[in-house]
Amino acid sequence: MKAQHPYPFTVAWVRGTIEALGDRYSVPSEPTLRRLATHLNMTTDVYESREVTRAHLDRYTEMYNALQVQKRWFDDRWKELEAANLLHDEREKQLRDKFNAYMEAMTSHHDSNFLTGIPMEVWRVWPILKNWRDIAEYIADAFVQAMKESNPGRTFGFSDDGPAVKFTLAALERIGAAPPAGSPENARYRIAQRIRELKAKKKRKEKPDL
Repeated sequence: MKAQHPYPFTVAWVRGTIEALGDRYSVPSEPTLRRLATHLNMTTDVYESREVTRAHLDRYTEMYNALQVQKRWFDDRWKELEAANLLHDEREKQLRDKFNAYMEAMTSHHDSNFLTGIPMEVWRVWPILKNWRDIAEYIADAFVQAMKESNPGRTFGFSDDGPAVKFTLAALERIGAAPPAGSPENARYRIAQRIRELKAKKKRKEKPDL
């Protein structure tokens, strides 16, 4: 996917936004800044393509449901043929074998990780990012990963006034996706709360059952 306008995130923007966080934080190297800008632009592409991605997912779901309808129809047909002692009919055998092969091929394709890269399959690679609540964690995590290089030993949490949340808000504002909050303070609070909520949820999932 590619946005229909120039990418919003450049190395210069990323560098300037990090520098605005204050002298406490060292700016990453040029290659790292470039990777961060690329990641942000990819996330923006996915976000801006959300309606198209949803349409492709809906179409796939429609196709898959149609397969299940066909399968139920053939199952019922073969039950009736069996009751009528007609399963030996050669034409019915061929029809059954061809349909079973078709279903097996479609199921195998669905279960495999093979991707062609065509737009119809984007939903299998990226989730549908509907709004800031779906984007914030991607931005914050990319920022933290980039900052580790030039700030060894420093911990970047997700407090309301922390650099990760401030950078995330700036990036969301850049693409017009900031949370409606009335003030920067309230916006940072909502972003931080959302990220911490997602992190806690993932941590609970990773915790082994005793």
